[in-house]
Amino acid sequence: MENRIQTDRIGAAFDKILQEFPERRRELHERVGRAVQRELQQQIASSGINDSSGRVRRWQVVHVGSGGGYAAVRPEKGTTGADSPGAITNYLEGGHRIASPRLRVSYVSGYHFYAASAMRAESIAIGEAEAWADEIARELEASL
Repeated sequence: MENRIQTDRIGAAFDKILQEFPERRRELHERVGRAVQRELQQQIASSGINDSSGRVRRWQVVHVGSGGGYAAVRPEKGTTGADSPGAITNYLEGGHRIASPRLRVSYVSGYHFYAASAMRAESIAIGEAEAWADEIARELEASL
């Protein structure tokens, strides 16, 4: 009889977790997105870009998919064109041509802060997922 009661409590605890799973998955992706955003902001700050106002760092925002199944950090939406946050971020990341005949160089190298962040993104995501799983395990343990 005691095994039956324990099994029922375990089943109820799992049912609760499964019902909350869509929200919890979104929460995980929001956490991963914020952690990757912090890494990107650090990469921007250490890249050598003159961003004393913090504008370029502020432009980089977290986006979580409508189903909560992914997170991305990208320039904020807004105006479009050559002076938009997305375009300027792209110029700074990958470099750009210079069309001025007065200058001796024809191309400005990029800072590659997104590329540097991408190298760390997987380990950041794994760390956040492990912490998230540990929290769920503690909740299951506490409900037994």
